[in-house]
Amino acid sequence: TETMVNATETMVNATETMVNATETIVAEDETEVPEVVSILSPLKQIKVGITSENVVCKEGLELVFKLNGQAACVKTASVEKLISRGWTQ
Repeated sequence: TETMVNATETMVNATETMVNATETIVAEDETEVPEVVSILSPLKQIKVGITSENVVCKEGLELVFKLNGQAACVKTASVEKLISRGWTQ
């Protein structure tokens, strides 16, 4: 059980590091190149211990909550459609 707890804590720390990474890499010629960060799906973020309210969405997607409280990342253009269909508030 202790091994599982340690493994879960390690996964949470690694995920938080990936999600919160905002630094840039400075190339030798002083040109800034953005760091490529892979953002996990909302479900995977929640499975490693991130709360629904703290889920981070990929660029171009917006965090919404289904009526049951589950987090989801959807295209900004889709939000109004989902509200009108009763999928989210």
